Amino acid sequence: MLGLRLNLTQMRKALIIEAYAVTTTGMAGAPTLNELCSQFDASNLDAVIGASVSEGRAVHDFISTWDQHPDEQITQEAFLEHYKDISSAILEDDYFELMIRNTWNIRGDILLTNDGLARECDKVNVVHMDGRQSFEYIAKDLKISLFDDKLLKAALKRQGISASQVWAAK
Repeated sequence: MLGLRLNLTQMRKALIIEAYAVTTTGMAGAPTLNELCSQFDASNLDAVIGASVSEGRAVHDFISTWDQHPDEQITQEAFLEHYKDISSAILEDDYFELMIRNTWNIRGDILLTNDGLARECDKVNVVHMDGRQSFEYIAKDLKISLFDDKLLKAALKRQGISASQVWAAK
């Protein structure tokens, strides 16, 4: 899958890092695969909701996607690489966000910095030049009004996003 892997957006990277942080809360080091599995919530996966697989089977499938032994530690880098592969198979950012939030029980806003780490952001709706739509994030410390289309588009352009329309998300 390495050849098919796309670059992660800042939001996806931040979500993955936040998910890893949730798994390591209260731990002295990196979690083992078994410890990850004890926190992995498969109940909201589409296949489980649709009853095509059981929760237990979904957890087993999650374990089988890792090259590590269940007692080996999973570093943040390995976790990020694992989810880069999954990310490349999911086109919609909203669906990816929902999947990560549900499987790792992440609540509240994910806050971004240029390196994908936490800081406060505004969520905006974007219509891209090719007509597709997405939610994107603009750091609040840029102090851009959510009503200033020109500055919002310029901030998005610096993130590599060409927007034909942009407005504040609800």
